[in-house]
Amino acid sequence: SYILRPSCFQCRYTKLQRVADISIADHWGEEQRFLEGRSLMVASSAQGLFWLTRALDSLQYEEIFN
Repeated sequence: SYILRPSCFQCRYTKLQRVADISIADHWGEEQRFLEGRSLMVASSAQGLFWLTRALDSLQYEEIFN
């Protein structure tokens, strides 16, 4: 929580219901076990899942939950 600003808690985009088809974020894992850092990509719609699945051949990835 070092970089969270008070305005982050009032942002209309920080809800589970997303505006975007795909959300991308920094993901350090539990207890920051990934020293090199990782990106997290989450499909929030059928369209997002379509494009994310289509991109998998071009990515190094690990599915962490389904």
